Amino acid sequence: MRSPLLAFSALLLATLPVFAAEATLRSPLVLAGPTAVFSSATLNSILDDRDCTGVRFYNVLLDGSQTGATIMAVGYQADGSDLNGGLFAQPYKASSPIDRDPANVTELSRSAATDACGNVAASGAASYSTTLSKADLQALLALPGCGGVRVVVAEGTTDRLQVVAVSIADGVATDLGRGGDYERSCGDPCPMLCGPPANYINAAHMQLK
Repeated sequence: MRSPLLAFSALLLATLPVFAAEATLRSPLVLAGPTAVFSSATLNSILDDRDCTGVRFYNVLLDGSQTGATIMAVGYQADGSDLNGGLFAQPYKASSPIDRDPANVTELSRSAATDACGNVAASGAASYSTTLSKADLQALLALPGCGGVRVVVAEGTTDRLQVVAVSIADGVATDLGRGGDYERSCGDPCPMLCGPPANYINAAHMQLK
């Protein structure tokens, strides 16, 4: 398995202007179970934007309760800000699995996505985001048999995410493999290393000094 720190260093140099930010971290990343699944169709709808340079993942609570805890994806552009698509767009895709469709998503406006991040902070947990480059995601999606990705908390951590290529068939997402070509490590979460606060919809909920 690739080291998250090494992977982040490469991603950092290739994508976002960042500054080191001190953070007062609260409780660990909130997830509804160990994984969130996004289909190739969902991810390509994000990556196809000509201004997209990667995908940002936020931990969110959709309904303010632990049962609504999940991961939300959105594209980001070269300056590090989310591609929010304008006033009436719903560019934020929150993993919302249903029976026979593990890759179902709930589409959210910027306002609703901000509220979902706020629900995490209100629960007493820390609101995070982390990123994966467009090139890394496209490499996973290009693997034979890949139908999407599974976003998982990296082994031995509470706030580092791994993205694993999966096949999706008969209502089940199955890892194509682990390590090597089959997974990528997201960057260190923000708050920890962050760009300008204005780039993040959860900026008001991050414990930055």
